[in-house]
Amino acid sequence: MRYFPIYLALAFAFLLGCNPEGRKDESAAPNIIGSWQLFERGYSPGDRYVVEEVPSDPVQLIRFNEDSTFTSNTDAYRAFNRFQLVGENGSRVLVLHSASGESRSYAMSASEEKLELRAHGCIEGCHEAFRRVNHTIRE
Repeated sequence: MRYFPIYLALAFAFLLGCNPEGRKDESAAPNIIGSWQLFERGYSPGDRYVVEEVPSDPVQLIRFNEDSTFTSNTDAYRAFNRFQLVGENGSRVLVLHSASGESRSYAMSASEEKLELRAHGCIEGCHEAFRRVNHTIRE
């Protein structure tokens, strides 16, 4: 009986900390459907991390469609025609697939307005950042 107040306090703290309505669903997939314009590129030449602005002319776009098809007017992504999101609990991987069977994967972070892709295989880090736009891709 001597430890009852301690157990009661711990149980109360546990119940308050487990409020599911107060938590954000980290596993919810970000909405990446739509067009995105490349605006930033980052890389490491070995001694530091460099971030460069990407010129908006010519506009460089990628587009994710609801049917999991993918299009781009940039050389780096032009070969890919399908995409897949893999992962849960806030850890997302974007996998791009080409008609020839090639695939490339990226660690992905996304909000409603910004998409950042980090290529797997970059030893010292690299990224490309996109902002959501209302453009269409012309071939």
